[in-house]
Amino acid sequence: VMTILIIVCDYFGYIPVKYDYEVGSVATTDIYASRNVIDTYQTKYNAVIKKNQVSSIPVISDSLVEDNVNNVKAFFQLVRQARSLLVDDTTGTTDVEAVKSTLVSNVNDSLGITISTDMAETYLHMSYYAFNYLEDKANSITEILMMDLFDDENKPTLISNQIGLIFEEETRFSTYSEILSTTLNLILKENSVFDLEATQEAALNEYNRIMNDPVEIEKGTKIISSGTVIREHEYQILKDLEYLRDNNFSFLILARISAYV
Repeated sequence: VMTILIIVCDYFGYIPVKYDYEVGSVATTDIYASRNVIDTYQTKYNAVIKKNQVSSIPVISDSLVEDNVNNVKAFFQLVRQARSLLVDDTTGTTDVEAVKSTLVSNVNDSLGITISTDMAETYLHMSYYAFNYLEDKANSITEILMMDLFDDENKPTLISNQIGLIFEEETRFSTYSEILSTTLNLILKENSVFDLEATQEAALNEYNRIMNDPVEIEKGTKIISSGTVIREHEYQILKDLEYLRDNNFSFLILARISAYV
């Protein structure tokens, strides 16, 4: 009987202090880390945050590039058709207001953009040389811009920079720089799509990077203060430190103690 009592006492004395806490329980005592331990909860939390912060990776879409180039050409073709109505009218009976209204309507129907009547009037009444110059430069600028990533955020700046370079070399038609800028800002759209596979790979790499550099709790660090409510984070730390009672009986420990006694 004494031997059995000694074995039982040694067994339960050997097992570290265990707690019956759950998430939402109130701690009845201060708890400290008995050894260095990896904070798996905080590490995973940081990894998920970093993973979600990875920005989507854009790539240039050939179809969107082609759409932009074709839309610019289509716009000037519509303007050219409207201008031809005025040029071919030798009798002077053409209703200019009707031509402007038709141009605005055609542009809206074909390209889904709305130009002002003042803008339409400027295009209709500018000289033959000025119109051809703007058309040529609009196509050139579009081709240049479509060679790199182009989105709504950097669109105004990129267009402005290209127009500035053009009219520095040719000042004859510099008065039309504003209308050319407005035209391109209305017509040109983003030329990129998100590369889902590359984005997911970058997010996974960031997640693994954080997981491979885990947060560590040093021995002696206070985990929980007496009287505080145990949250999911603290509960996971207790679990990592093997402080939670699991009611599993260890026959190996019992055998070692029995042999010793």
